[in-house]
Amino acid sequence: MEKIIKVRFNTAYPSSSPYKWRVLVDDIQYLVDGIHLNCNSWSSLDIVKEDGTGNDIEKHHVSCSAKTVSIEEKNGELIANIN
Repeated sequence: MEKIIKVRFNTAYPSSSPYKWRVLVDDIQYLVDGIHLNCNSWSSLDIVKEDGTGNDIEKHHVSCSAKTVSIEEKNGELIANIN
């Protein structure tokens, strides 16, 4: 069964997080160094509550419908493989 996966840049990088990307799978966030996106993709937009203030903010993503998502360590980096 395919799932909608969302990928966005981690704005906390590098000040408070060593990871460049956020991968959202079933509302669970995974932080990774790199992405291998091997499926059809499109841009998307969500309105979410900002941490701390509760204000609505826009979050832009690259989204895709994927059959599998795996995270592997390769050369000291975490890579998300999205197929």
